[in-house]
Amino acid sequence: MSVEITVLAENTAGEGLAAEHGLSFWIRYEGHSFLLDAGSTAVFAENADRLGIHVEEAEFAVLSHGHYDHGGGLAEWFRRNPAGKVYAREEVFGQYYSLTSGSPRFIGLPDPVQAFRERFCFLSGEMQILPGVWVLGHEGPSDGERAVKEKMYEKTGGTLQPDTFAHEQSLVLQTAKGLVILSSCSHGGIDRAIREAARCFPGTPVRAVLGGFHLKGGPGGVGMPFSPQEIRQLGETLRDMEIPEIYTGHCTGEEAFGILKEVLGGRLHRLRAGRRISLTDES
Repeated sequence: MSVEITVLAENTAGEGLAAEHGLSFWIRYEGHSFLLDAGSTAVFAENADRLGIHVEEAEFAVLSHGHYDHGGGLAEWFRRNPAGKVYAREEVFGQYYSLTSGSPRFIGLPDPVQAFRERFCFLSGEMQILPGVWVLGHEGPSDGERAVKEKMYEKTGGTLQPDTFAHEQSLVLQTAKGLVILSSCSHGGIDRAIREAARCFPGTPVRAVLGGFHLKGGPGGVGMPFSPQEIRQLGETLRDMEIPEIYTGHCTGEEAFGILKEVLGGRLHRLRAGRRISLTDES
């Protein structure tokens, strides 16, 4: 069995590719090809073209949560792929806001994506999309304290309330050597996402984790929502989980990455557009 994951969009990019604030993965698994997230714009598809990847051939897409920087590019995918479904949480079209700039800023899915609601398959709980390919939602609402730290809110009944992150889900791939967990923004905590996967697959080791860890704060990385000590504690938690490979970027931030690197050393790797990650059972 082999898994190949290519980063199509990220805040940084390899030579000849475009970068944007967003995240998108192209996944090949057991003869299947599909998309996890589509970044903010059509950049993911333009990078795919340069890499020789045909995103219109994706059998389906998975949307990790209802924010523009992961779902905005779906408008381009819908244009290129007239039939494919998007698997998402039932709450993905909520009214989501960020207060990292001081005033409420809408960060939900843009109108061109919302116009394609009929292309969405709404999920609750856990679901196996293909043999060995699972999507897992959070087992319960996140406590409001984390959302307040991250300055993430949902407008309900005309008022802003701390986001419960019920619209967030992880993608889990089963391999002979363990689970590959993709948690694109990890608003509820990457450690929580890993534990939720471990409870669904008891006794199965975690082989690799990929995604953003939402540690960088507001625009330009100003004002990390968590202290250096808290980030170091997260690194120690991940180290104690004995995960061989961890790939992160996007909303993790440079300062947080540096702290995690001090703890995790060679286990921690950067995401960037154009990076191909091959996970074979022989490796």
